[in-house]
Amino acid sequence: FRQFNNGILISRPGGKGKILIENNDFIRAFISNNNFIGTAINLFSMHPTKMTDATISTNRIGLVSSASLEHARIGIRLSMLDRVIIENNTINFNLDAIPNENYRGIWTQVCKNIKILNNNQVINSDLVAGMANSLTGIRMDQSYGSCIEENSLQNLGYGMYFSGNS
Repeated sequence: FRQFNNGILISRPGGKGKILIENNDFIRAFISNNNFIGTAINLFSMHPTKMTDATISTNRIGLVSSASLEHARIGIRLSMLDRVIIENNTINFNLDAIPNENYRGIWTQVCKNIKILNNNQVINSDLVAGMANSLTGIRMDQSYGSCIEENSLQNLGYGMYFSGNS
């Protein structure tokens, strides 16, 4: 995927089917603070949905580059889903100053039993003082019963941020 508003957008997935998003490259998103424009992978539902077989794996989002446009604003976003596995993805940012928009590597909102594991890498090219919430590696808002293990987070404002009893 090159030059995208939304790389992959799945709205209201059915819980019974299989979703496998694997081995994709996402380069050069159009960046906007307008909703979720500039998101590489976005899965969301309007009501809590239990997934039976959903995996996001081995995707490469952004490039290691001096060009700040070679990345997404949000790497992977999930909302109102239960039982999704996110593993072995690489998310690169090239921010050398505090951005006007908030950037997220992996972001879950009102989810349950999410597994973020097995070497997900969220990396910014430079460490920028004062970045804080402007660049967060993994953010979980009201996401209960989740498991995060064996990931690498580098040069971010917040490595991980939890809100609402996550």
